[in-house]
Amino acid sequence: MSCQELIPTSNIVILFVTSCVLVLLTNLISVICHLVCGHSKAFHSSVIGINCSDILCGLQLLVLLIKHSMFGGTFKVEVNKWRSETTCFTLFGMFLCFAALSLTLSFFLALSRLMIVLQPVDTEFKRVIYIQKWLGLIFTTVTISIFVLSLSVQQVWKQLPTNLCFPHVDPTNTLLVSKIIAACLGLCYFITPVIICILHILLLKKIIESQQNVIKSIKHSNVPMISQLVTTTLSHFICWYAAHSVYLTLIFLDSYDLGILYWVTGAVLPLNSVVSPVVFIASVLRNKGK
Repeated sequence: MSCQELIPTSNIVILFVTSCVLVLLTNLISVICHLVCGHSKAFHSSVIGINCSDILCGLQLLVLLIKHSMFGGTFKVEVNKWRSETTCFTLFGMFLCFAALSLTLSFFLALSRLMIVLQPVDTEFKRVIYIQKWLGLIFTTVTISIFVLSLSVQQVWKQLPTNLCFPHVDPTNTLLVSKIIAACLGLCYFITPVIICILHILLLKKIIESQQNVIKSIKHSNVPMISQLVTTTLSHFICWYAAHSVYLTLIFLDSYDLGILYWVTGAVLPLNSVVSPVVFIASVLRNKGK
């Protein structure tokens, strides 16, 4: 694979552009839909939080595309400068923010939905102020923590090991911190979807139990909810497991084709950031049509 440019082939450029547009467009539409049409302010606040974290995925691709265009054919002689730039370390932090926020907010949404069904009268998760307080705390804590970490890494490393500025991939196989980050991210990305899946199963079980005495057809009333939860859960598993299985595998390889990183970054990693907002948009439009 050529190292003449930041994004090495025209096919990968097209992939990055497509994924970037899809991620940004679907999430922005989802934010607008939930601001304008959202029937539950507490719920749509959580969804908007997830949309904002997913937008980070699109912004990463956008920054890489802009820098690719700026470097042009001179990237080969400026590769060390790029890996030392503040922009590259900013991408490092953006990836960690995206990872931490997507995991935390997806879990938070699944938990809040379950709590509303388990305690429909008493739960704090129905209160908009309560949800927004937690969202603010999550965003503030993650942003400050990642900013401090990124700044510290920049002072210590001086230069990142990959052109994509990933915190958890080290082709040189010499940075212990990179391996630790990869292991921690992999563990979180493998455990969180399982927890979310369990919460979704408990949610559906409780909904079905609560509707057993309702005259309205249970099967019909639960189909949209089941479809939404199954789709988002499968998206979590496919996207997160596939991407981070590759990243973890690369830790144990002495050498590998760097093209793998580009294809996973452009095709697999953004998948959940496109599927989730589409599911949320469909949910808003369906509720609006009732």
